[in-house]
Amino acid sequence: MNTRRRNPRIFIGLTEVSGYYAKLKKGFDELGIHAEFFPLQAHRFQYTDERYSSVPAFARYCVVKRIDAMRKNQIAHAFWFLMVLLSRLSLFIWAALKFDAFLLGGGSSFFRFRELPLLRALGKKIVYTFHGTDSRPAYIDGFCEGVTPPQALVPGIEWPDETTVRTYCRIANARKQNVRRVEKYANVVVNAPPQAQFHTRPFVVGLAVGLPFDLAGAPVRYREDGGAVRALHSPSESEAKGTREIRIAVEGLQRDGVRIDYVEIRGRPNAEVLAEIDRCDFVIDQLYSDSPMAGFAAEAAFHGKPAVVGGYYCERVQEDLRETWLPPSLYCRPERIRDAILTMATDRALRLQLGLRAKEFVESNWTARQVARRYLQLIDGNFPRDWLYDPGRNRYVHGMGFPESRLRLLLRKLIERAGTEALRLTEHPELERLFVNFAKSGNADA
Repeated sequence: MNTRRRNPRIFIGLTEVSGYYAKLKKGFDELGIHAEFFPLQAHRFQYTDERYSSVPAFARYCVVKRIDAMRKNQIAHAFWFLMVLLSRLSLFIWAALKFDAFLLGGGSSFFRFRELPLLRALGKKIVYTFHGTDSRPAYIDGFCEGVTPPQALVPGIEWPDETTVRTYCRIANARKQNVRRVEKYANVVVNAPPQAQFHTRPFVVGLAVGLPFDLAGAPVRYREDGGAVRALHSPSESEAKGTREIRIAVEGLQRDGVRIDYVEIRGRPNAEVLAEIDRCDFVIDQLYSDSPMAGFAAEAAFHGKPAVVGGYYCERVQEDLRETWLPPSLYCRPERIRDAILTMATDRALRLQLGLRAKEFVESNWTARQVARRYLQLIDGNFPRDWLYDPGRNRYVHGMGFPESRLRLLLRKLIERAGTEALRLTEHPELERLFVNFAKSGNADA
């Protein structure tokens, strides 16, 4: 009798996050696992041009038509809204009949997470991966949709105003509800501690699983020593990435005589970004990151190019995460970004050494095949228990995409107008206290 267990058929969807899921699908392909990826909207940076079968293709078509109809008239919009619902239902039924495991993420779901209990009842395995904006409290999220932080705080103009406070409260509440529903029904949840303040159940640390890439073996090309050092910055969102402050830091160094050829590329297809990485000496990722190496810095690492990364989480990362999970980068507080760029630009030996260490790390841990294999462990439930993080340990209050001064002002106004309940952290009283102290004094431990 053949007792060999059949490999799971895997559904991946319903959105794309910086190429994460397209590359994860390639990893499953390399392992010989049947996996299909169905993003309902094309990604602006063109990570994949894959064709889809008729049911998901029609669901995606309806989403595109609805977005287009929103700019026309209410009748057209109502019609395509109904078509989106019907096509989404068809996609769900088709997927439930065809697949054994569902890898969902990026805030996406078929019906605002209401389908999760049905999938569990049908015996499907659910692994849900959060990527930041889908789980991070809105009030510490510089990328939060629906609110636009000012480029600079202007005397005499109130920020945040009443409308902004209400918007942050509404979005924070919605994200908390989504996290709760996912926690309740998913077999495994993947997230990162600095963006997981709303969690109440242990989750798998994202860096333990890794970021999937298909760049292993990318050539390493170094420019001749002695000329201007080429630094590359490629922001997806300039305000939250701190692009203005990065420019100021580089321009100040250039005035001081440091030979830096600064290149900035925005809104271009991923292939063009990779070509620029190949031509640079190092990259400047962002100013307010809660990860030592996100997607852009990881792409640079596969080319042997080191990254300067700013972010307040640099002071907590070693308390939260195991050393073996941490990718090499020059990770510093935002106010130290000028010094970090200076070090990278003037110390060629450090630059080459850090770049090679970064390349060795990502090729040993973050290839699409390796990450897909870890997702199989999550689906099977046989992953190491030390991948789990207890959310009761969370002490991070700075978030991502905000300078400290602006974040403190926002938190203070939020608490003044809506009370500590606006933080939605009643299940974590110690973390709530840290937020209140930070808003009042700028010192979370006060």
